[in-house]
Amino acid sequence: TEIPPLTIPRGRPQLNAAGTTFVAENGQLLRGPYTSSEWGDPAPREELENMKDLGFNAVHIYAECFDINYPNPGSTAPGYSASRIDAVVEATGELGLYLIITIGNGANNGNYNIDYVTDFWEFYAPRYADETHVLYEIQNEPVAWSPPYSTAANGALDMEIAVYNVIRTHAPDTPVLLFSYSVLWGAGAGDDALNDIRIFNEAVFGSEDAQWDNLAVAFHGYAGAQNTVDAISAIMAAGYPTVMTEFHGNMWGAASGGFDVEFAHRLEQLNVSWLSFVFVPPWGVSDSVTRPDVYLEPMTKTGLSWHPDFGTFPAVRGTHGNGGLPWETPGYVDGNLSGTLHMEAEDFDDGGKGVAYDNDSTAAGSVYRTSETVPMEATSDTDGGYHVADNTSGDWLEFTLKVAGGGLYDMRLRMAGAGSVRVFSRDEDLTGTWTLPDTGGTGTWSTAGHEVFLPGGLQRLRILVEDGDFNLNWLELSPVSTGPISEGMHQIRNVGSGQYLNLDGSDNVVVGGTARDWDLQHSGAGQYTVGADGDFWTTFMGPLHLTPFWGAEQFIMAPAGNGNYRIVHGGNGLCFLPSTTDAPRLTTAMCSDDANQQWTIN
Repeated sequence: TEIPPLTIPRGRPQLNAAGTTFVAENGQLLRGPYTSSEWGDPAPREELENMKDLGFNAVHIYAECFDINYPNPGSTAPGYSASRIDAVVEATGELGLYLIITIGNGANNGNYNIDYVTDFWEFYAPRYADETHVLYEIQNEPVAWSPPYSTAANGALDMEIAVYNVIRTHAPDTPVLLFSYSVLWGAGAGDDALNDIRIFNEAVFGSEDAQWDNLAVAFHGYAGAQNTVDAISAIMAAGYPTVMTEFHGNMWGAASGGFDVEFAHRLEQLNVSWLSFVFVPPWGVSDSVTRPDVYLEPMTKTGLSWHPDFGTFPAVRGTHGNGGLPWETPGYVDGNLSGTLHMEAEDFDDGGKGVAYDNDSTAAGSVYRTSETVPMEATSDTDGGYHVADNTSGDWLEFTLKVAGGGLYDMRLRMAGAGSVRVFSRDEDLTGTWTLPDTGGTGTWSTAGHEVFLPGGLQRLRILVEDGDFNLNWLELSPVSTGPISEGMHQIRNVGSGQYLNLDGSDNVVVGGTARDWDLQHSGAGQYTVGADGDFWTTFMGPLHLTPFWGAEQFIMAPAGNGNYRIVHGGNGLCFLPSTTDAPRLTTAMCSDDANQQWTIN
C-alpha cells in the first residue's frame, strides 16, 4: 500500500477510518519508545533523531512525577520540568515525531493526586495546545490496577472527567487519551471499561452512547497479550478507539530485553498504535531500545514489519497469501498439539529480492508472481498448482511463521531432483546440512523429512539451498506425535550436580534429596505435563511448584545430546537449572550447553 507523503511539522493525529486508534496525518500507526523528564534530563535531540532510523515516528514522555503531598508545604509543584519538556516538544516537532505527554507515578504507582494532576494540565495544556504533533494522556495508571474506575475508592473516574474538562478548556483540538488501564484481564475487563466510558460520556457529553472524534482509551499490556487483546477488542467493537502506551516483555527463549515483539505484532494486526516501555538513551527504568538484544534482534529474527515514515528499517515485508497473516502451526486443542501446517513454496514472503528471497536470476517470472525473479512453473506433481523451479546453491526463500507451541516438529519438503539444504529459524540453524533424496530427475517427486526444534511465536523461516538442482513444491510442519521420552513415571537427575528433582515442604520443585518419580504425559511437539499424585508442575504464582490440575503448564523435553535433555518452559522458552541464589529451588535462563541445564530422564 502506498503511504501518502508526510509533512513536517506533522499534522494533528486523527482517528483512522476503522475508528480503532489515533494515526499520523499520513495514516500511519504511531509507534515508539519512551523518555522521561521526571527526575532529570530527557533524551537529547540527537538520540530522539536516532529513533527515526529504528522505524519509529512517535515518543512517549513521562513528563513529571506527581508529588503525593502537593500542595502541602515542602512539596513539589507542577511545572518543575517545563524547560526540559519544552526541549522535547521542540525537538520532536522539528524532527517529525509525534509526542504523547503524561504524568508519571514514581513510588505511588496505581494512585494520583487530584490537585497535582489538575494543576499540571492547567499549566501544560495551554502551553502545547498549538503543537500539532502533541497528544495528552491524562495520568499514568491512576488505579491499581484494572477497570472499572467507577468503583475505585480513590475516585479516579471523577478525576478523569474533571481533568478532561480542564484540558479541553485550554486545548480544544489536542487528542486526549483517557484511563491508562494497567491490567485488562479479558473481555470482562473490556466490559468494565465500557461502563467507565458510558459514565464518562454522560458526564461530559450528556449521552452514554456519545461517539468520540478526538479521544481514545489508553491501555497497558500487563495482563498479557491474549487477555489484553480480548479486552480492547471488546472496547473497539463498541466503537471506541484505543492506544497502547506501555508494554514490556521478552521474545520466546530470550532472558533479557524488553521490547515485546509478539505483542507488537498483535497490535499491528489489530491496527492499534503503540508506545513501548523501552527507553530512548541515555537513561530510563527499563531497557534501552538501542541495545541489539532488546529491539533490533527481535525485529529481524521475527520479521516484524511496517512501512516506516523515515529511513529503511524495518524492511517492508509480509506474508504472501493467507490473508496477509503469518503461516501458523496448529494450536492447542484440549491441551494437545496436533495437525499439519501446509505452505506452498511459491507463497514465499512478499518483500522482494534480498528481503524475502535471493537467487542469481534477473528475469521476472512468467507465471503466478510475475514481478519476482524466482523461477516458478506449473507443477507436474499430483496436487497441481505451481512449484519453485531450479533451486541451486545460494538460493533461499523465507516464510513468516507463527508457532503456536514451541518444540519438536516434523518438517517435510516436497521436491524433485537432488541437493541439500539448511533450514533456519530466527537465524538459528535447525538442520545442519540436510541431504535430500535423489529422485531421479526434476519431474519425479518425493517427500523428504527432518525433525526440527522450533521456537514458539513469530519467526522468519528460511530454506537455504547448499547444493544441487531441484524443484520445490511445498513444505509442511507437524508437531511430533510421539515425544522423545516415553509416557509414564521417570526420575529426573541434573547432569551438573548429579542430584535429583524432588519437592520441599511447600511443594516447590527442588534439586536434592532422594529421587522421586514424576509422571510425564506427552502433549505433542515434545511438550509434556509433569505430575505427581494427581498434581502438576506450574510456575503460576511463584517458582516451579506442584499444584492441582488447573495449574498445569507445558514443558519441552528437548534433546541436548549424549542422551540428555533440556527442560524448556513451553510458555517463555527458557531452560531450567539449579538456582545459585535461591537453592535448592530451580531458576530459568537462556538455553545453553551448560551442564546444569542438562538432565538425565530415566
